[in-house]
Amino acid sequence: MINTTLVTVGTTKYDELLKEINKEEFFNSLVKIGCKNLIIQYGNSILPEDFPKNKFTLKNGTILNITTYKFKFDNIKEHGFKEDMIKSDLIISHAGSGTILDSLELKKKIIVVPNETLMDNHQSELADAMSKKGVIISSPLSELVNTLNNLENFEFKPFLKENNNTFVNILDDIMGFEI
Repeated sequence: MINTTLVTVGTTKYDELLKEINKEEFFNSLVKIGCKNLIIQYGNSILPEDFPKNKFTLKNGTILNITTYKFKFDNIKEHGFKEDMIKSDLIISHAGSGTILDSLELKKKIIVVPNETLMDNHQSELADAMSKKGVIISSPLSELVNTLNNLENFEFKPFLKENNNTFVNILDDIMGFEI
């Protein structure tokens, strides 16, 4: 069961992801999988003005608690981003290699939603390669709700720390470095 979900965009802007999660279908999908707490770290993006403050109440009366904060290097400890990762059962993230690796090392279920407007689509390449290994789910932005609705059908393979070379090799290959 997923009690707490963390959505993170890292240090960048990913306004499209924030717009996508600001929909009743997204909140319904989270509650459907058992989520009671949603934490959103929104980087340098701006939350939509109509984004729910502190909670979202579904039509059936179920409440989803919501916490939001920006990411700043000088407030990492203040907001406890690492602690938020630790207490989360599911992480929905941009395809930042650091976030993916940290999530895998913490043995978290992770849905990666590549920001296709960045870095010549390297985020999609990384997400697809890791998804083929079965350690993450890669989801296009437009399919995020559908991915959540089918989360129970995905079996995450363990990512062993001893296999970090696999992650490094995938990054090297995507970036065009000799292996």
